[in-house]
Amino acid sequence: MLHKHRSKLIIVILFLIIFLIRSFSAHQTPTENTERNSNNEYNAALIYGAARIVGLTADNVLVPNVDNFAEAIDELANNEPVASSNPIREPVVFCGSADPDNAATISDDEAMSYLVIVNNCYRLSSAFSPDDLSVVNVESMHAPNGSHHYLRETAARAAEELFQAAAADNIYLIATSGYRSYDSQTFFHNNAIQDFGIEEARARSAVPGHSEHQLGLALDLSTHELGGALVQTFIETPEGIWVNQNAHRFGFILSYPNGREEDTGIMYEPWHIRYVGVAEATEIFDNDMILEEFLWYELPELNAENESESAFESEVEESEEAQIRIQFAGDIFLHQGPMDVARTGERTYDFRPFFTHIQPFINGDLTIANMEVPVDAHGGNEQLASFPLFNAPFEILDGLQYAGFNHLISANNHAFDQGFEGLINTVYSFERAGIDHTGMNRDLDDYNTPTLLDVDGIKVGIIAYTDSVNGEEWRIPDASLAYAVRRFRSDTLDDISRMTQDMADLREAGAEFVIVALHWGAEYGDEPVDTQRLIARDLIDAGADVIMGKHSHTVHPVEWHYREDGSRGFIMYSLGNFMADQTRLTAASVSAQIATGTDNLTGMHFAGRTQFGMLVSLEVSRDTGGEIRINTADVLPTLCVRDFSGNTLGTVDGVSVMPLVGGEMPDFVTDAELRNWGVVAYEHVQRIAGSGDITITSAD
Repeated sequence: MLHKHRSKLIIVILFLIIFLIRSFSAHQTPTENTERNSNNEYNAALIYGAARIVGLTADNVLVPNVDNFAEAIDELANNEPVASSNPIREPVVFCGSADPDNAATISDDEAMSYLVIVNNCYRLSSAFSPDDLSVVNVESMHAPNGSHHYLRETAARAAEELFQAAAADNIYLIATSGYRSYDSQTFFHNNAIQDFGIEEARARSAVPGHSEHQLGLALDLSTHELGGALVQTFIETPEGIWVNQNAHRFGFILSYPNGREEDTGIMYEPWHIRYVGVAEATEIFDNDMILEEFLWYELPELNAENESESAFESEVEESEEAQIRIQFAGDIFLHQGPMDVARTGERTYDFRPFFTHIQPFINGDLTIANMEVPVDAHGGNEQLASFPLFNAPFEILDGLQYAGFNHLISANNHAFDQGFEGLINTVYSFERAGIDHTGMNRDLDDYNTPTLLDVDGIKVGIIAYTDSVNGEEWRIPDASLAYAVRRFRSDTLDDISRMTQDMADLREAGAEFVIVALHWGAEYGDEPVDTQRLIARDLIDAGADVIMGKHSHTVHPVEWHYREDGSRGFIMYSLGNFMADQTRLTAASVSAQIATGTDNLTGMHFAGRTQFGMLVSLEVSRDTGGEIRINTADVLPTLCVRDFSGNTLGTVDGVSVMPLVGGEMPDFVTDAELRNWGVVAYEHVQRIAGSGDITITSAD
C-alpha cells in the first residue's frame, strides 16, 4: 500500500511540475489567445487528472483546493478556446436523485467560476451574490426593477449578442428571469410547494441555494405570443427552436434538456439557458451532453491508477446510514378537572383514555413532550395539587408511555413548585416509570451528566433550559440552585455564549444531533418576540439542530433556519398545550380573536387557543459520509377536548387529545359544535405554523 501511495505521489508531482512549467512559459512569452487557451485547458485537465489519481473524492474535484484551479477554469471560460484539447470525457455521476439536504456547500470564491455546478449535490451559501452583476439590455418581463434583469458582466454581454443575432433572424425573444438572490429563490420555491407539494416542487423549482439563477449565469426566455409564460411548448415555437440550435454560439447551454430529468433532477426546461463559455457550450452541444458530463470525467490512460484509487477508497471507513423519526409535543399541564376525570380510586388514576385517539400518531423513534408539572412530588400520590403549585399523580407517566412518549422535558417554570424534595421525587418518579427525562437535576452529578441517547444508531444529545421558576427559588437550598435546573434569560442575548459552550460539551460527549429545549417567553400569545427569534437562530448557528420551544400554552410559528454553510436547523418557538384544561383562562381573548367562539363555563366542550397544539415529526438521516440532516418536517394539529357533561366523546367522558387529520375530528365525534372546533383549531395551527418546507398533515 505504501508503494502505491508513493507511486501516486510521484505522478502527482510530475503533473504539477508540468503545470508549473507551462504556466511559467505562458507568462514569460506572450502568445496568441488560441495558444493560451490551449495551454489553460490542458492545465485544467492536468489538475483534474492529478486530483483523481491521489484519490480525491468527486467533492474535491468539483470544489477543489488545488492552487490556481479556479483561475485556470476562469481563463478557460473567459478566453473561449477555439478547439478542445481535453481527453475524451466519460460521465461519472449524476445528482438528479440526490437529496439536496445532504449537499456540499460551494465557497463563494468557487461559485464565481463560469463552470461551477449547482445541483442536488452542490449548493451555494445563502449569502452568495456575484460581485459583477450587470444589466442585461434586452426586452424583458417580470424584472425586479420593472425594466431589466441582471446577469454577470460576461454573461450579460453574451445574452445581448444572442438577442441581437436572434432579431437578425426575425426571432424576437423576451427575458423573464435572470439573477435571483437566495431569498428570491426561496419565494419562488415556496410558491411551488404551495401549488404542487414538496416533491413535485423540487422538480419544477430548484431548492434555495441550488439555483443557477443565484450564480448570475442563467436566463429564462419566452415570447410575446406565450405572454411571457415559461412552458415546455416554447420548444415548439420558432423562438424555442432557434434558441435550442443557436444558444451555444454565444456560450449558453440548456441545463435541463429533454430526456435528462433523472440526471438533473429538474423537469425539462427549454426556456432556461445558462452561460458557460463559447468553447464549452459548443462541445456540450456537439456531444449532446449536460454540464455534469463535461466536467466529471476520467482520463482513459489512467484507468489502472483509478483502479488503485478505488482499492484505496474502499479501505476508508464509511459511516453507517441511518434514518430516524423524532417527534415533539407541547405542554402536559394537569389542572384539577382532568385529575378528577382520571381518578379511579382514593389515590389511583388512569390517564390512558386521554390519549387513545392520538396514540396511533405517536410513532417516532424518539418522542418528546414537556412535562410541565412535578409528578408524585411527595410519594404515594400524597398532597396532589393543581394551580398555582402543581403536583400530578404518578399515573400520568403511565398515560404518557401508553400514548407513545419515551422522553420528557422537566426544566420549566413549575419545576420548583413543590420544593427541592418535590424535584428529587419527581426525578425518582421518572426513573420508577422507566421514562427518560432532561431538565431537573438532583445533584451536581446529574447536572454534569449529559443527556445522550442512542436512537437507532444516531447519537442524540438534549439540553434543556427555563427562563423562569415563577419566583419559587426560595424553596430550593442555596447550594442546589446552581444545578437544580439550567436557567437562562430570554430577554437578552447575554447567555448565548454559555449555552454555546454547553452544546459544545454535548458534542464533545459524542452527540451527533443536538436538541435544545427552551421554556421561555410570555404566555397566551401567538408569536415570539424578536429576542426569542434572535436567540433561537443564534443557537442554530452555534450548533443546535432543533429548538424545542414551550411555555406560552399556545401555538407559535415553526421555521427552518439556514446557516451560512447552507445547512439548516429547525425551530419550534412554542408547541402549545398538548394535554391541558385552560379553557376558562383564555375564554375572553379567544372570543375576541375567533368570532365563532363561545364559552360555557358550566363544563361544555368549548376549546380556546390553549387547547390547540401540534405534534411535530422530523425525519432525520445520516449518510455514509457521516452528515446528519433533517429531511422533512410535518405538523399534525391537535385539539385537547374537555367535556365534563357526558357529551359525545365516545369512550372518553372528560378529556381527550384529538388528532386533526385534514382538519377533521375523528368520525365517531358527531356533535356539530365540537366538529366545528376541530376545523377552527386546525385552521388556526395551519395559519400559525404552516409555511415553506413544512407540511400540515392532511387527509391524504
